[in-house]
Amino acid sequence: MEDLSTASPILVASATATTGTATVKALSDMGASVRAMVRKVDDPRAVELAKLPGVSLIEADFDDHDSVKAMLKGIQRALLVTGAFAYEQFEREAFFIEAAHAEGVECVVRISTGSFLIKPGTKGAYGRTHHGLQAFCDVGGYPVVHLNPNWFFTNWMGSAAEARTTGTITQPVKGDGPPMAMIDPRDIGTAAATILTQTTEGLQPFLTKKYIEIHGPAMVNFADKAAALSKALGYPITINTVPREGFLQALMGMGLPRVFANSFLETIEQVDGVVPPGYEGYGPDLGRDAWPVESSPELLAVWKPQYDVNAWAASDAVQAAFKRT
Repeated sequence: MEDLSTASPILVASATATTGTATVKALSDMGASVRAMVRKVDDPRAVELAKLPGVSLIEADFDDHDSVKAMLKGIQRALLVTGAFAYEQFEREAFFIEAAHAEGVECVVRISTGSFLIKPGTKGAYGRTHHGLQAFCDVGGYPVVHLNPNWFFTNWMGSAAEARTTGTITQPVKGDGPPMAMIDPRDIGTAAATILTQTTEGLQPFLTKKYIEIHGPAMVNFADKAAALSKALGYPITINTVPREGFLQALMGMGLPRVFANSFLETIEQVDGVVPPGYEGYGPDLGRDAWPVESSPELLAVWKPQYDVNAWAASDAVQAAFKRT
């Protein structure tokens, strides 16, 4: 690990993203100095981050190029994670990476997405954006380490109100598909922080590898998640399977544009082993046997996942969101 007492601040942009917050907390626990980029310093999430040891806030906006350049001043290492399902995602991240390179930043650790989604020619808007960003970094030769995580346990947090009220979580799948090494974002935060605090020598294997797989400690499916929640919360939670078109319309009804609603729907289907329409060319099982399920050896040499599905279900955040009063 780098000597954190003399190191320059590590930038986390955006610090209020799920994995960004987890990284800020992990870096603070390690004793690092953290510059946490937020849209508004009076955002309640930002206020809580500012209470952590070693954390200072900086207001910035990925769409404001001057503010991006300003937050990179004096930075040697940075975490980059931007909002998913945004038309501007490619441009935001590409400019950040270019600006970081111009500023002489040694390494940007970038939160990508599951490598199983990053297919050439994919219909999925989310995977397509990450495919383009990874190619952009390769072509430009930028010092970027891409973290390719598995499905987040926390992707069900938005269904907490439904679960409390009805005991169900609505999905476009049955949930009994083949298992995956799903992951708690807290583990992604500690992994990112571990990479960002390596010595210059220790950082080189990650910069050489470029693409780092990051997975949870056990193989589980959606049904296993529901069972873990049921056990931790003390009331049964089951999956309410609805037709894909109904699920799509529900997402759009919440304000998600069709292109991103489709992408999220298709991601859920792929995780559960369902081949979405238009994906038949990837094979009857989407080439699932080739999907990575273990974290990269470079990462496992310095980090191990700590939270399985039961630990996630028992976490304070889940209990606060799902617990019936």
